[in-house]
Amino acid sequence: MSSDGGIAKLEPPLPGIAMSKPKNVLVPTDFSPNSAQAVQYACDVARESKANLHLVHVGKATADASAKERTLNQISASIDADSELALTTHKTVLLGSPAKAITDYARSHDVDLIVMGTHGRTGWAHLSMGSVAESVLRDSPCPVTVLGPHDGENTTVTDAMGVISDLIGDGMQKSKDEGHAAMAKALIAHLRVPSTTAILMVDDLEHRNWIEWKDGTWTAVAGEDLTDTVEPFEVNMQPESQAVDLIKRAYKLRATDIHIDPLWDNEFRIRFRIDGQIHEYCRLDHSVGEHMINQYKSMARLDLADPFHAHEGRVSLPNSLRGIEVRFSSAPVAEGQAAALRLLDPQKVMRPLSELGLSTEDLGNVESMLQAGEGLVLSTGPTGSGKTTTVYSMLESISQSPRNIVSIEDPVELTVPFIRQVAVDVKHDLTMSRGLRTLLRMDPDVIFLGEIRDPDTAEISMRAAASGKYVFSTLHTRDVAGTVMALVDLGLNRSSIAANLTGIINQRLVKTLCSRCKEAVPASDAAKAAFTEMNLPEPDVLFESSGCAACLGRGFRGRTGVFETCVVDESLRNSIVQCKDSGELVSVLKERGLRSLRVDALSKASEGLISLKAANSVRWANQI
Repeated sequence: MSSDGGIAKLEPPLPGIAMSKPKNVLVPTDFSPNSAQAVQYACDVARESKANLHLVHVGKATADASAKERTLNQISASIDADSELALTTHKTVLLGSPAKAITDYARSHDVDLIVMGTHGRTGWAHLSMGSVAESVLRDSPCPVTVLGPHDGENTTVTDAMGVISDLIGDGMQKSKDEGHAAMAKALIAHLRVPSTTAILMVDDLEHRNWIEWKDGTWTAVAGEDLTDTVEPFEVNMQPESQAVDLIKRAYKLRATDIHIDPLWDNEFRIRFRIDGQIHEYCRLDHSVGEHMINQYKSMARLDLADPFHAHEGRVSLPNSLRGIEVRFSSAPVAEGQAAALRLLDPQKVMRPLSELGLSTEDLGNVESMLQAGEGLVLSTGPTGSGKTTTVYSMLESISQSPRNIVSIEDPVELTVPFIRQVAVDVKHDLTMSRGLRTLLRMDPDVIFLGEIRDPDTAEISMRAAASGKYVFSTLHTRDVAGTVMALVDLGLNRSSIAANLTGIINQRLVKTLCSRCKEAVPASDAAKAAFTEMNLPEPDVLFESSGCAACLGRGFRGRTGVFETCVVDESLRNSIVQCKDSGELVSVLKERGLRSLRVDALSKASEGLISLKAANSVRWANQI
């Protein structure tokens, strides 16, 4: 065994076989700290080699279906969220003699590398892990890497804080992302933990408020009272339940949606939507996935005995997830029940307007709309473009002064304290238009209508705006000109639209480059031409990213808004009445110097916030 971290690289059991990048990596686990070390090492190898990862536990031959389900839950909890998302994983409970079960599995699944932890203490089936490892070494059809105990095995919060305190000293002047990277690097060097664990440790210390970033400086907030704190990091903590644990993992990866889908081969596929893209996270045994859906139904107080109808509800969460809201939906599909969960974090939804990605000009336009105090303000764009977040941010901004703010939504996306929110309930004949009529009798100053969907709702909204109410709503349109024409198509009079429309905010969401791995590259002639076409300065460099541990190798981390905003003034009111179609209105807006989606996207690419490819991918960006 080597002395540098306890990792012993063992030669292949058959002479003449060279070690190459594995395609299938197998790691057995007995859920001990040493097995956790082996799992993390196997994850790192699999990610570097882009290999499949097989996690197995050998149980007693007498294990029943319930015991198998509990063990599969433990196996799922043994791998960190980042690795689960990045890798294709296979989780299996084996029965019988540990060494034989492991080597038989390796043969039948074309495993190229086995990773094992050893501690010489009692493990599976009352056998020491060390003796199991020796048997596997003797009979394995492929190379075996054995990891022994290492100094970082019992790393505590205090250990990590000591390293970080030494690094920060009286203050470390770095950006937030640069500071994160420096602290993770220090933990890797001093505590000999894997990179993914180091990143989670830094996040944990910040979550505990023991380190703080403010005004460009990192400071260590924790003091002398830490000497008695010896609890280990809960990087791979046991979940309160498999359902709760999945939500925690999704939230840690910044997912907005969880999809649980039954497959034909007796499995459930779990997928997360992160930064607008859907990623497969893992697969579960059918019994585990079905049980998980029923757990969510129970947490949402839905009928477990009726899998043949669609269900919707709000999930009741434990204190450990306080502040997050989760909306659950399920429906019968060909292979059984499918479910989707929408995760909402008020801190991410209720963001200051200055943090949404609005340019100085667009932010000024939005602030002008909010100062108007009456009329109809529309947030527009396709599904998933951030419209509701923008409206909530505007409502939060105007709630600072005393106002009676009410809403009718389908469904209520996020419960907020400063709005009297009403949810559409078709079963009880509370439609969007009927609910809006009811709200108008509740003495509102401000009304938020979740979405204008039909002529009746559009007419009531416009009448409310005409009566001096301040109305906010959303509409699925592609640009400012298209929004006006959509209102005309819904049967509204052009004069009424012109008189009562205060402003339009059209937007998309675009993935932002990872700040830790983005690099400047010379701008090509074709790239420069795109800027010249929009009368923008030609950039000398643009930015691209190759991927790193922080962004899970994707090169992107987070999203920002791309906007075009329009304040309706007297001149534009006349144009709304006179223009015959959206083409004429586009020409008028161009003459007025409207800053289009295309211009905003290219400007963000020039600033290094997004890639040129992302800027060019913005849908329905008219080149005004």
